[in-house]
Amino acid sequence: MANFNGSNYAKTIAVPSQKVSPGEVNGRIKWLYESYTCTQDVYAIGDKILGPKLPEGAKVVDALVHSDSLGTVGILDLGWEASVDLDGNTLAADPNGLISGADAGGAAVHKAMSTEAGFMQSFGQATQVEAIFTEASDGADTDTIQFAVAYVID
Repeated sequence: MANFNGSNYAKTIAVPSQKVSPGEVNGRIKWLYESYTCTQDVYAIGDKILGPKLPEGAKVVDALVHSDSLGTVGILDLGWEASVDLDGNTLAADPNGLISGADAGGAAVHKAMSTEAGFMQSFGQATQVEAIFTEASDGADTDTIQFAVAYVID
């Protein structure tokens, strides 16, 4: 049986020791949260619900979408607009980078991030988070859509 040192552990045992980012050891999780109460029955493919921006330096560790039924159809993705990473490299807009296919058609849905591209993604500038309809709704009036993104930024 072998032991393998993770990159942050290796920094702590190096001589001289190297600094580990505070957000990666003892990082505090913060949440971005948004709630939207639908004002119409029908939302078209591509309609967006904008939430607060992730702050500069945020590293995403989880995301959630919860919605009442949006009629017999109504699928949402959760993602971000174009941005940059911590090294200044361009990050293309990724409309389902956080959650793909939250299907609220016919019943309430609660979906968490699993294997989406945005897991552990870091942002080098404030970045717009958005929920996007990928399938039209047909009975959303007065229903509530909520989303939250957990991140560290220390």
